[in-house]
Amino acid sequence: GANGCFGGMGLIARCANWVVMSDLGRLAMSGPEVIESSNGVEEFDSRDRALVWRTTGGKHRYLLGDCDVLVEDDMAAFRSATVQAMAALAQTTALTLNHLQAEHAALAARINRFGNCHDALDIWRLNGISEPERVADLEASAMLQVKQIFQTTALADAGARQAQPQPEHMPVDAASASSDATQPLTQLLSALFDQGHSVRVNDDLIQGTAKVQGLPVTVVGSTHHAAIGVELALAQADAVLACVRAHPGQPIVLLVDTQGQRLRHRDELLGINRYMAHMGCCIELARQRGHRVVGLVYDQALSGGFITSGLLADACYALPQAEIRVMRLPAMARVTKIDEARLTELSK
Repeated sequence: GANGCFGGMGLIARCANWVVMSDLGRLAMSGPEVIESSNGVEEFDSRDRALVWRTTGGKHRYLLGDCDVLVEDDMAAFRSATVQAMAALAQTTALTLNHLQAEHAALAARINRFGNCHDALDIWRLNGISEPERVADLEASAMLQVKQIFQTTALADAGARQAQPQPEHMPVDAASASSDATQPLTQLLSALFDQGHSVRVNDDLIQGTAKVQGLPVTVVGSTHHAAIGVELALAQADAVLACVRAHPGQPIVLLVDTQGQRLRHRDELLGINRYMAHMGCCIELARQRGHRVVGLVYDQALSGGFITSGLLADACYALPQAEIRVMRLPAMARVTKIDEARLTELSK
């Protein structure tokens, strides 16, 4: 379509069993206009159409594995691909721990391999495509051969290439932290878990265990008005999967304080909608396996950061002072073409 697949629909698409795209299609979380309005044209120039399609378009998504089939922009081609997909998925594809652990490993490897790339051209070149500038001119039918080169290079390098070092994060004991930013969270944790807890704050990640009515619960969440990027989404998913593996049926408490997904070109380049959808699938698997999931918005909750956390809980609550919104007003004004002052008035 003319607008592509963004926002909540970008999450839903990545929860599907099979994704078909045309080379003209776009699949992402935040549109370039939203990112530009929040962080400037230097971050993501929405008028650079070549950059937009390299970042969010069908060819890049196909090479990364974020869509399963790439077809020409033709209804008959879409119909044929859909019929083939239905045949391939004739048997029910259940959500399983093994599947999500494999997905988790693949997404972690993507950050390690491509996390320092600044453009899709860098990613394509790194994975063996000698003339990445020519990809834009290729027909969809020629992309299968390109993807084979892409995948072969990745497999060959998997054992030899060392993971790019990730920043080391020092966990902070929330019970003893004294910074102004952490103090309200410390007080909240003490009030929620008066029977004791071992919850820690690791940058923007909240993780640990606590006792409620004498029974253990797993605590996962975000703080500091966290912008949920690929790393934080993966870390939260990791905490949920760890609970499912080690503590069958143990309740999970999701503490929500987020400004939504991180509005950066890098996150869209890496496919942040897939990372956030993975987080949502991990919560759903926990629910299917008997974990009761409770969400609490204790500060603010916006957009995709809320959709794939508190909104997926069995029950979600909010403190009186909490703020829950769809997106930031400047970004909403850019997308809806409604003056920001008018939106500010309407939001009161």
